[in-house]
Amino acid sequence: MMRAAVLVRPRRIEVRRVPSPPPPGRGEALVRVTAVGICRSDLHYWLHGRIGSQVIRRWPQVLGHEPAGEVVRTGPGVRGLKPGDRVAIEPAVPCGRCRECRTGRHNICAQVKFLGLPGRPGALAEYLVMPAANLVKVPARVTPAETAALEPLAIGLHAVRLVGKPPRSAAIIGAGPVGLCLLAALRSGGTRVTVADFVPARLRVARRMGAAATIRISPRRPMVAQATSLGDPALVFEAGGTPSAVDLALRAVRPGGKVALVGIMDGSLTPVNLHVARRKEMTILNVRRSNGELAAAARLVASGRINLQPMLTHRGGLAATARFFSLVNRRADGVIKAVIEP
Repeated sequence: MMRAAVLVRPRRIEVRRVPSPPPPGRGEALVRVTAVGICRSDLHYWLHGRIGSQVIRRWPQVLGHEPAGEVVRTGPGVRGLKPGDRVAIEPAVPCGRCRECRTGRHNICAQVKFLGLPGRPGALAEYLVMPAANLVKVPARVTPAETAALEPLAIGLHAVRLVGKPPRSAAIIGAGPVGLCLLAALRSGGTRVTVADFVPARLRVARRMGAAATIRISPRRPMVAQATSLGDPALVFEAGGTPSAVDLALRAVRPGGKVALVGIMDGSLTPVNLHVARRKEMTILNVRRSNGELAAAARLVASGRINLQPMLTHRGGLAATARFFSLVNRRADGVIKAVIEP
């Protein structure tokens, strides 16, 4: 048996003893989990028990898909990994057979198995068994908390890669963990970035991580004025995960520009003013997780080109999981990225 933080119903997490994973099979490795970041998508399940059509139907559920770990044992056929290796863990296991996998778009595989999705145990536990192909070795100088943050950084890198060569300047709506990882990814390539959010603590961290300018959003200000304050960018990343963030991104981007939607919405339908999009003949891109960028994320952090420490605001053991989810939900205590260290 092992300990895990278990979602027993919406807004209720308990630390329980659960069965340990089986021994690793061929091509697999048993990993001791050293850190897990709490993601906004975890928060959706905590709040509502669902994200769109993905619904928790069998309770309880172990959440968590941003793990760092240490290899304990490897199964037959595994090469390049040994006990004691520190690893980042790619949470998605694609089928490898469908059209999307065969064409290199593993992140949109319809049969993907993903840590913490309804019916599949997540990483908020002491041990995991994962395919060795999902493990990326990291050097000792990268801390477990930083390693856990490589997964959202990989999303940022994927989003930047998806839009093509970024212009000299860009804007980001939303300065939560994914927004800050987008900032880090853009800054590593030399792009000047303006970041907008309504939480002052997030904007302070954005400035520490290299934002050239920060804009505080307020629902009391007219949307047109807020869009104008972003400076007519050719590229806008939406990382807020709210209809108002999408609306601001569409209004802020210049005619003929690009908007990349990275945030995850609460509901299955999101109201979008397509008249604004049509009149500007803008390109709207949707970003789905990452697609093979985890190793690049590890290299950028290990080399010092990206510093994730400013966004790693809270750390605690499994017993802190319920409190950290509440903090993230309320955006309290200056929380940005909360990390559990089982």
